[in-house]
Amino acid sequence: MMKIFTFLFTAALFCVVSDGAFAQTAPSLGDAQSFAVLGSATVTNTGPTVITGNVGVSPGSAITGFPPATIINGKLYSGAASLAGAAQISALAAYANLLTQATTIGQIHVFRQRYLWR
Repeated sequence: MMKIFTFLFTAALFCVVSDGAFAQTAPSLGDAQSFAVLGSATVTNTGPTVITGNVGVSPGSAITGFPPATIINGKLYSGAASLAGAAQISALAAYANLLTQATTIGQIHVFRQRYLWR
């Protein structure tokens, strides 16, 4: 009977405290959102890969291995003047946004067990 009570109490407690209020705000990916692969110097593929989304490299311009790779719902972009250049700027802005966000770690003790969450 005590095990059932402990289980129900713990389950109810997690339902109350895990409301997502501790989640970080997702940054905007901007032009980088449509890219499945985004490199800075070169993008190299070997083998029969299937990629869904854009493939790009910037400021470099070397993309090799297409075909045998297949791109679905996307295109190849290379060079700083292409959409890949704008995607690199957006990706760096998203990274900088994440660096400025504080992390929150919560903890609770239930019957000598410590539970952590972010």
